[in-house]
Amino acid sequence: MKDAVSILDHYAPGMLDKFCATNGMSSYNPYHNLTHALRVVKCAHDACLFEYANHGTIDTKSVVIAALFHDWRHCGKPGGDSLNTAIASRAPFVAEDKANVSWLIKMTKYPAGFELDALAIEAKILRDADVWSSIIMDADDFYQLQQGLAMEMGVEFKTWCDGNVGFLLNYPTLTEWALGVVDDHLEGKVEFLTKWSK
Repeated sequence: MKDAVSILDHYAPGMLDKFCATNGMSSYNPYHNLTHALRVVKCAHDACLFEYANHGTIDTKSVVIAALFHDWRHCGKPGGDSLNTAIASRAPFVAEDKANVSWLIKMTKYPAGFELDALAIEAKILRDADVWSSIIMDADDFYQLQQGLAMEMGVEFKTWCDGNVGFLLNYPTLTEWALGVVDDHLEGKVEFLTKWSK
C-alpha cells in the first residue's frame, strides 16, 4: 500500500492520519477497512491518470480524498448502503474540498438508484475503482477479500462466491480504465470464484 500512502501524501498531506484517528471500529471490518480504502485510492488515482487523456481536466485531489473516505465508519453489515454513504459523506475533510468530496462519496452507493451514464467522470472513476480494485490482486489476497465480504454479508463462503460470479459479470464498467482492468483480470477471478463455490 506504499503507493496509496504516497498518493495521499502528495494530494492531501495529513489526511490518512485524520482517517485513521476517526474511523472508529470500522478499522476492524473484515472487508470495509483501511486496506480496502487504500486499494481504492491507488486504483482511483491510476484511473484519473488514464482517463485524463480522454477527458482533460479531472479533479484528482477530490477523487483521491473521496476514495480514502468512501467507506468511512462503514457498518460492516449487509444492507443500509444509503446510510453508510451518508455517514461517510460527513467525514472530516479539509474545508475547501468538502462539497465535492461529499457528493462523490454519495455516488458510490450500491445499488445506485441514479443514472450511471450521466455521472461526471470523477464519480465514474470512483465507482469503478471501488468495485474493480477487488480483482487487481493475486489469488491469496483475492481469497481473503472474498472471505471478508462473505463475513460482512453474513453469507456462507461458497454461497457468497457463487453469487459474486454473477455480480462481477454483470456489473457495469463506466470508464476505459475499468474496461482494461476487466479484460486483464476478470476471467481469472471468476474461475477462482467458481472453484471456491463448489
